[in-house]
Amino acid sequence: MAAPFLESPIFPDDLAVWARGGVSFNTTVSGSTSGREQRNIIWNFGRGQWDLQNCFRTAGGVVDPYSVQTLRNFFRVVKGQAYGFRFKDWTDYLDEGNGLLGAPLTSYSQAVVPSGKGSGVPTYQMFKAYIAAPLADYRVIQKPRAAQFFRNGVPVTIGTGAGNAQLDTTTGLLTFVADSSAAASGWTSGSSLTSFTVSSVPAGWAPGVALYFSGVGGDTNSQLNGQAIPIQGISGTTVTLNLNTTGLTLSGGTASKFPQAVDTLTWTGTFDTPCRFSTDQFTPQLDVGSGALYGFQTLSIVEIRP
Repeated sequence: MAAPFLESPIFPDDLAVWARGGVSFNTTVSGSTSGREQRNIIWNFGRGQWDLQNCFRTAGGVVDPYSVQTLRNFFRVVKGQAYGFRFKDWTDYLDEGNGLLGAPLTSYSQAVVPSGKGSGVPTYQMFKAYIAAPLADYRVIQKPRAAQFFRNGVPVTIGTGAGNAQLDTTTGLLTFVADSSAAASGWTSGSSLTSFTVSSVPAGWAPGVALYFSGVGGDTNSQLNGQAIPIQGISGTTVTLNLNTTGLTLSGGTASKFPQAVDTLTWTGTFDTPCRFSTDQFTPQLDVGSGALYGFQTLSIVEIRP
């Protein structure tokens, strides 16, 4: 079951700028009597945490009603820890020239090494690289705020035309419209080669180009549907794949060309961090006489991982 998340309202930017925090890791260190130690990495991927104490502004020691009221109202709307929300980390909200696309992830349990290249499939996840040459760390960008995408340095149009793309701003997934497509028919199955015919071979199709298949009937093992398979050869209107489909009676479907391994996929822009409060209590303490805010329980937020 997906955890509840509110795309709006966003945590107020003018208060977020005062938050103190950033990325954190979890490592256990055990030492021996000789002074040697062993470190066990619990988290391979960083997680943001921020303290909001400084978001409660004062003027001459007197609490600013705006900051208290705004935070209180926001806290009530998201119901403490219940709902996630967008938060702008003012120390890390830009691509910084290191935005790239890679294969979509279902969880952080996978090794995250995005290629920044096409792979013949339609959908790609946004990532940001953190580089300290020769090494790099990678972060999934789930909540883009304003982003421009590039294919081999050329801007990608957000639209429905061939080669355009659509962005899901709730997940950071970019889905391309096919460069070209053709209806497949006349399938011939085989132990090493499989072929199909098209009415005419689209421009750009050639041996080595990966085609993405959908809607192919009889593909009981999903060897074609949802897969990107390189073209082995083309003869007239017959396209051959290096694929064992022995025993399958294939029919219909569509073959499409999407960004290839030679295509560099990057992005620039800004993003938010998905967060939630780490407490269900909002309990500021005011001095009745002076109106000064002199005490507050720890109020913090933590990043929500995919």
